Amino acid sequence: MADKKKGKLTPSYLYLCFIVLVLTVQTIYTELDTCSLSNCVEGRCVNGSCVCDVGWAPPECKHCTGRIRLQNTDGIISDGHGNYSEDNKCTWLVDTGRENTSLWFQFHQFSTECGWDHLYIYDGDSAFSPLLAAFSGLIHKDYTSTTELQEIRTSSGKAYLYFYSDAAYNMSGFNITYRTGGCPKNCSGQGDCSGDVCVCYAGYQGEDCGDFICPSNCSLNGDCVNNHCQCHTGFTGLLFTVNIHCQCYAGFTGLLLMYSVLSLLMLEGYKTSSKDLEVVSHRGGYLSSPPPSNKLYVFGGVEGNVTSRDLWIFNTTTLVWSIQHYNSTVPIPMGVAGHTAHIVRGVMYVLFGYSPIYGYQNRIQEYNIANESWSVPRTRGALVQGGYGHSSVYYPALDKIYIYGGYHARSTSNYDLTDQLYSFEPATRTWIKLRRNQLPRYLHSAVIIDGMMIVFGGNTHNDTSISLGAKCYSPDVLQYDIKCNTWSQLNSSVLASHGARYGHSAVTVHRNGRTEMLVLGGFSGIMEPNALLLSPGNCSYYTTREDCLGSVQGRSCVWAGGLCVSLSDPNAGGAEEKQCDPTEGGDKQCGSFTTCPTCLSTAYNCVWCVHNCTAADQCTNTNQMKPESASDLSQCPIQGEPPCAEQHKCQGCNSFPDCLWGASGCTKNDQPKNEKNDTDDHKLFVQMENQITSAHIGRCPSKHSSVCSLFHNCVACVQSKSCKWNQTVKECQKRSHTIGTHYTFNDFDNPEKTPCPTPCYMNTTCESCTSQKCMWCSNQQKCVETNAYVATFIYGQCMEWTTDKSKCPATRCSDLHSCKDCQSNPLCGWCNDPSNTGIGRCMEGGASGPVNQTNPHLTDLSKCPASQWFFINCPDCQCNGHSTCLNVTGVCDSCQNMTEGKSCERCVDGYYGDASNGGSCSACQCNGQADSCDRKSGACYCRTRGVIGDKCEKCDEPHKYFGNPKTGTCYYNLVTDYQFTFNLSKSEDKSYTQINFMNIPSSSERDVDFKVNCSGVAYLNITMKKKSQGDRETMIVKQHSCNYFRAKFDHGEYSFGPSENTTFLVYVYGFKTPFWLQISFSQFPKIDLVHFFVTFFSCFLSLLIIAAVLYKIKHKYDIYRRRQRMMVEMEEMASRPFSSITVEIDRKYDPVGAEKKETDLRKRKKTNTKPSQIAYEPLNHQKAAVISLIVQLPTGDDEWTPNGASGVAIASALVTVGHHRKQSLEHGGKGDKSKHKKVLFPGNQDMCV
Repeated sequence: MADKKKGKLTPSYLYLCFIVLVLTVQTIYTELDTCSLSNCVEGRCVNGSCVCDVGWAPPECKHCTGRIRLQNTDGIISDGHGNYSEDNKCTWLVDTGRENTSLWFQFHQFSTECGWDHLYIYDGDSAFSPLLAAFSGLIHKDYTSTTELQEIRTSSGKAYLYFYSDAAYNMSGFNITYRTGGCPKNCSGQGDCSGDVCVCYAGYQGEDCGDFICPSNCSLNGDCVNNHCQCHTGFTGLLFTVNIHCQCYAGFTGLLLMYSVLSLLMLEGYKTSSKDLEVVSHRGGYLSSPPPSNKLYVFGGVEGNVTSRDLWIFNTTTLVWSIQHYNSTVPIPMGVAGHTAHIVRGVMYVLFGYSPIYGYQNRIQEYNIANESWSVPRTRGALVQGGYGHSSVYYPALDKIYIYGGYHARSTSNYDLTDQLYSFEPATRTWIKLRRNQLPRYLHSAVIIDGMMIVFGGNTHNDTSISLGAKCYSPDVLQYDIKCNTWSQLNSSVLASHGARYGHSAVTVHRNGRTEMLVLGGFSGIMEPNALLLSPGNCSYYTTREDCLGSVQGRSCVWAGGLCVSLSDPNAGGAEEKQCDPTEGGDKQCGSFTTCPTCLSTAYNCVWCVHNCTAADQCTNTNQMKPESASDLSQCPIQGEPPCAEQHKCQGCNSFPDCLWGASGCTKNDQPKNEKNDTDDHKLFVQMENQITSAHIGRCPSKHSSVCSLFHNCVACVQSKSCKWNQTVKECQKRSHTIGTHYTFNDFDNPEKTPCPTPCYMNTTCESCTSQKCMWCSNQQKCVETNAYVATFIYGQCMEWTTDKSKCPATRCSDLHSCKDCQSNPLCGWCNDPSNTGIGRCMEGGASGPVNQTNPHLTDLSKCPASQWFFINCPDCQCNGHSTCLNVTGVCDSCQNMTEGKSCERCVDGYYGDASNGGSCSACQCNGQADSCDRKSGACYCRTRGVIGDKCEKCDEPHKYFGNPKTGTCYYNLVTDYQFTFNLSKSEDKSYTQINFMNIPSSSERDVDFKVNCSGVAYLNITMKKKSQGDRETMIVKQHSCNYFRAKFDHGEYSFGPSENTTFLVYVYGFKTPFWLQISFSQFPKIDLVHFFVTFFSCFLSLLIIAAVLYKIKHKYDIYRRRQRMMVEMEEMASRPFSSITVEIDRKYDPVGAEKKETDLRKRKKTNTKPSQIAYEPLNHQKAAVISLIVQLPTGDDEWTPNGASGVAIASALVTVGHHRKQSLEHGGKGDKSKHKKVLFPGNQDMCV
């Protein structure tokens, strides 16, 4: 039996083997699962973690990072999987080795934060090569395998792509495929590629053979002649470069798309050679041209980093440019960009715009062409908010300028797009607020055709918010009916892929007897070298009156003599127009206006009704008569008040004499100031005109009329005497006083105004810029305000920005001291030192080498030989010059010069300095008070609490630490008779290992009790000093455990008091944080028990005596009160009147035989046993009375009263008068209710006192 059991496994062994197997499988599974959970797609799994491929960021290898070289002839470029990461930079160098060969980049997906996160594509090997595209925003959210999206071509055989995302929002990113050589979109599969030119198949045409020739046989509405559709009468269509697709449209009847590169610029009927515009083409100034003249006027714009105030004039006859020169006697205009301008009756009106000095402007500048003078008029009507990138159109029929949209500032840091629509009447300088459309945008264009304002394109993404469909490059076509004050949106889906853009211009042109909209240029990630021709619908298409008047097609149609014609048709005189109510919805719209002038200057006939804006029919006559109401614009005081609150810069605030920049922003000046003569300073702008006299000011409260809130700039705010700038809250506020008739527009450096901080644009270094909370753009070397970034870099010119001063060195190649940091900047490359120990220089350049400073498009190898230039990868040996490397591996042999680390990149403990790129390390200078210091700055980590300073050179006296750490140490001064607790658990306490205390007992006649309690391991030394011993310390306790220690020092032995000035010094050391301790010195006197008990009993007996006396006094007083009440009762009873009364007293019946007489007794009258008064005497306050009663005295067992006794007595009682409680009539049931009412005396007494 024993042999049978020898080879048999017991159940316990089987169970153990099973557990081992499970653990092994689980370990393997967990290792694999760790990688899968990390989505290690762009890497490999090693020991349970992802090792990322080159160009992908750990730990999950999901997002791009660094710089990558792509050498395949085709491939994919992507930001990664999922949403891209914030604050990231990725660069790709595509170099297939084929010089001067085309590279085609096809977009399949693109979705980034509009205006902030950009993808740049350069035709070359660096960021100094020609920039082809700067894409941003939502182009196509989801991946598509088609080629419908844009394709970019480089011709140098190389391409450099740079993607930057800031620290705000992130989105799904982009996916791009690239290929080498070939034709555009591979000829769309509808042609053959010959070299790089498509040879299209029959029936197709275009650069990529993507267009049909006479599609659908011209829709059977025309004939195909010479590859063009010639439409039949009444039909028109869509013109794609060379072909016409004839189809009748109820909306737009024609769109001319994609003119080739413009050789002519058409403005108001003039034709000028584009090369003649070169002097101002890069500036962004606004052109204005009056039809009767032969001149074009260009004002303002950005030239380099300067916002210009120049006025250029182009003579269309001589084709010569000239500039207006300003002198000290002529007022100088404000330089702005993003503005618009119109010439009306010989005056050029410059509307709004952005100035880096004054911020976003809501003022109008006027230039009188005849006398060549500038002015800034006062305007009346609605309070408008100025902006950047709006559109404006002059409508001669109504003599009004219509301004729509734009980029507005809400404060010094907040900004957004707007859908506001205003009209401005130059003759009266009056603003009117019109209907909004809930479609905000900026950098769009607009024209007016036959009473319709047509708005095209623009940027609709409301900045710094995640896009839910609003695009950077919009193809929208909007229509505003001027007569009806209504908006509508027209179908523009055909433009989504080829026409979407912003930053373009638009004019009306007359072609074939029709007025059309010509859109020039624009930006859609690339500069569009084409034009769009938008042709509104043909009114003659409609045959019925209803269809004619209800049409929405880009122009207003009228019904004239049975025909539908356009509003501008010569036959439209006396025609029937569309009937509509422009004030529709006014009851809701009026409530949204918060200022009196705006309320009274709208298209809705609103009235100002007791501090609120309402529709006219909703304000009662009573409210209309109140002084807080107004029904006429002249009753609002805004015309005398400048818009201080809308200025969010000190300089803009100061430019108004009536405004003052202060701690709370730009506010209205409380005290009038003397006006400065315009001739005193050539920088003073014009004297502003006051259109309304002060007599009209007063009815509408000023707090509902101030426009100071419209200024978001100090300089703009203080331009007005009525406003002042509050620097604390960065806000323009209203002053309390009434301003004068005129005020002056001053420049920011006027010494008589409140001084403003230096404008952001004047800072020329990253450090000075970020110190003022401004934004620094490194590649542009430009400093801008936080609310002006998008308005300044509308085309993505800024490759990277920062507001953090600590990041400034990373923006300069020369301040980057390692190869890795150098290559993280897209502009930089690394020049390695010949020693090959890891030292070198970071400089601007590309894959070919450093750039030439005078011509960045050229390479200058004299700065760094090609063999030492590293642009993509870093040298293997990266030891920062402190070590050589082992062969092949690139591992540092042995770090020297007091350095350590994988790359010898930091100083050893106890030394500090920048060890990178050959830097040196120095010993910490800590006065013996620290064991180490910060390895970069050298700031010492002082070991003793209370010792402070970068070199531990002083005591923290504000916190009661005294001493001299240079020769000794610092002590905390403990006050006698108090217990102190010290908690050393904060992060800044981690270097402390010691804390010292001192105490000087004050009383010479009392002993000293000392206690200390520590939370952890620590040691304790106690010493003593006396005046007679000098600085010599006497050891009392040495190296004692600080867990809990208590000691008593006798006053006779240690001589306390001022004579010897005995001082105890306590040293607690050898601990590690976190750590706390409690410590105290006390000199409490001894308790005398005899004295204590004598005092206690004396106090106790005193309290008893006082209590007895008080009780007696109260008792006597109560007796006195009772006697007084009795006297009053007796006096009242004695004063009552006397009278006589006869009383009948019933005889008591004999109870014996009562049963026999039951019948008779029932018949007898029931005897009332209740007492009844015989006299009633009310008191004078009618709340009480004295009653008199006759009381029958008891007779005992006898039937009659004994002889000699009356048997009755007279009694008196004091009763209250009134119904204190209603007697219940419900008890006893319904049948028991009394059937007889008893007559009572007046008063119904029911209570005796």
